[in-house]
Amino acid sequence: LPKVRIKSKTYSLKDSRLYLYSDGFIEARLKDSPQKVLGLKGLLRWLVQSGHMDIQEQAGHIKELGQTSLADQADDLTLMILSSPD
Repeated sequence: LPKVRIKSKTYSLKDSRLYLYSDGFIEARLKDSPQKVLGLKGLLRWLVQSGHMDIQEQAGHIKELGQTSLADQADDLTLMILSSPD
């Protein structure tokens, strides 16, 4: 597409993180209340509560929360946590 122009911008992740997640998290059913979903608020609560952890620890913590709190899923649960190198 020779006439298409795509604007780009660079952002710094210094002292911050970027979370990319699949809709499987938002639509995930809760194990103890299968009629309810985790939703964006639930995922944000998990991320904020674990935000003080290093990335490896936080990813493991979110994985553990998913395994203990969410019902079996048909959809994928994908989370990427990005930050700048130390």
